Amino acid sequence: MASLKCSTHFYNKCYQLHGFPEPWKKGIIVLFHMDGKEADKIKSYRPVTLLPTIGKVLEQILLRRLNHTLKKKNLLHHNQFVFRDGRSIGDAIHQLVEKIHDAKNKKLHTLFISLDIQGTFDHLQYNSIRNTLDEINFPSRTIETLKDIFNDRKVTIQTAQGPVSWSQQQG
Repeated sequence: MASLKCSTHFYNKCYQLHGFPEPWKKGIIVLFHMDGKEADKIKSYRPVTLLPTIGKVLEQILLRRLNHTLKKKNLLHHNQFVFRDGRSIGDAIHQLVEKIHDAKNKKLHTLFISLDIQGTFDHLQYNSIRNTLDEINFPSRTIETLKDIFNDRKVTIQTAQGPVSWSQQQG
């Protein structure tokens, strides 16, 4: 119980000081081969960044605060299923199938369009995210902590020639 109290105190201090310790920002990229894909093709591998668990806990705490505020302000669209508690891609598929069946029963035509935007997370504009959070009067303490989380991230990947590191200076 003492360690839980200590951890809670520590995470609260990080939040109060808008601080995300530098060691928590260092990730290691691991490439996982995708089943059924050719091993000699780079697109056959999915990169996953492994980050320190202690930092992931603080990220989850902030994610819960973010979701709580978005729900409270009624800013989540009812058709959003990803990154929402109690919802999953399975729920989205179930809703889609229901709509198709309803249209079929009413003898209506149905059109389904699916978009998969490649590299979406690689091209996020963090400034626009911060500006949007400001516009909706999101708690400044949370914005500042999120800003610090994404500032000066460092990742390393092991190659045949040795480790290669790079950083994202501004989040």
